[in-house]
Amino acid sequence: MDNASKALVMAGAILIAVMLISLGVLLFNQTTDMTSGMTSQVDTMALAGYNKNYENYAGMNKSASEVRALLGRVRAHNNNIDERTKYGCINTTLNGTAVNDRQNPQVTNAQAISTALPTNTVNESQILDSSYYQITINGYNTLGAVSSIIIHRQTQYIQN
Repeated sequence: MDNASKALVMAGAILIAVMLISLGVLLFNQTTDMTSGMTSQVDTMALAGYNKNYENYAGMNKSASEVRALLGRVRAHNNNIDERTKYGCINTTLNGTAVNDRQNPQVTNAQAISTALPTNTVNESQILDSSYYQITINGYNTLGAVSSIIIHRQTQYIQN
């Protein structure tokens, strides 16, 4: 009788230990899922912020100074690509002429961009102060980041 009660106490202790271990594993998994969810949410917010920097320029009736500011931003981005940059290059076209031939629309998270510096540079004489421009974002890479921008000189100001 004495051995039977000791056996029941030992079985109860083992059941309690198994329940505590299961609870620990469950909490660990939930914490890991929550952390990875927060990381992906931060990545999504970073991508949205990155794209917004360029999408703010999109539209019609843009002035020459806005075009120059956009091209300056793109040039700075493309010249500073390294292993930490996962969004890749931005290809820009101005009046049908490639402004920057560095592009990699198939970039992935683990891929670093290592191509030569841009060979085509903006000829500032192509951007006329008296003209208006239409800026269009027309390409996104596989991560969803802006990868292509088209700039066309408008023949006249267009009413919205």
